[in-house]
Amino acid sequence: MPKTPANVRSLQRNELHKAVGTGSEPAVSAALQSNPASLLQKDEHGWTPLHNACVYGHVSCARVLLEAADGALVAAGAHAQPEDHERNTPLHMACLHDRVDCAHALLEAGAD
Repeated sequence: MPKTPANVRSLQRNELHKAVGTGSEPAVSAALQSNPASLLQKDEHGWTPLHNACVYGHVSCARVLLEAADGALVAAGAHAQPEDHERNTPLHMACLHDRVDCAHALLEAGAD
């Protein structure tokens, strides 16, 4: 497959990133169960799956990720508000894309 901007991006995302892109909560749960470490993996932009959920406005997926992150981020010693390459957090992305429900979910989970 030739590398184009459209498919290079998708080639660098893990299964959890892809599941979030579908907006399917069961797919997100299955991908998390299959590979819990994928929660913290970043794509070529530095986006975690939570960044993706907030950009796409998939609040149910964001909630699944936030629930999974509650223990995983602490156990991994990771920062609870991951930043992308431009220092944007998932909350920034939700606000930039007018994803009010995602922003509320993030704030309820302790984002600031």
